[in-house]
Amino acid sequence: MRCASTRPPFQPEYYPDRLEAGTMNMIGIVGLRAAVRFILAQGVPQIVQKERDMIGYALERLSKLAGVTIYGPKDAQRMVGIISMNVDSVNPADMAYVLDEMYGIAVRAGLHCSPCAHRVLATQNTGTLRMSTGYFNSRGDIDLLVDALEGILNK
Repeated sequence: MRCASTRPPFQPEYYPDRLEAGTMNMIGIVGLRAAVRFILAQGVPQIVQKERDMIGYALERLSKLAGVTIYGPKDAQRMVGIISMNVDSVNPADMAYVLDEMYGIAVRAGLHCSPCAHRVLATQNTGTLRMSTGYFNSRGDIDLLVDALEGILNK
């Protein structure tokens, strides 16, 4: 079957069109615009402070749980919104499954694309359980996770 046009396929010679084959990602562009507007309206310092408050609260609550090992700094000022941990005698993948299925909590389990770091932590055989916080999380979200972990540890 032949194309109706007799002209060969054409790609513009001028930039940026020369590099843009196909339909532009308008949804991505509109989403990026909304994100930039949000960041400018809130301010980066306020966003960073909220995220540090959330991670600080999570560290405070998690550190009180017997049987939970937290890896990395315990100072929210030195962290981004991620905490890697393990729960005594429970495989991280199993814990992630239980948190998802029974409590509706999404966490990640495994080596997190960093097998060398896990060799240093001596967790290369199991990995860790990783939770993350962000600007739109609340203390209630952290309470939900910690309460679920506490419930699992008490069973």
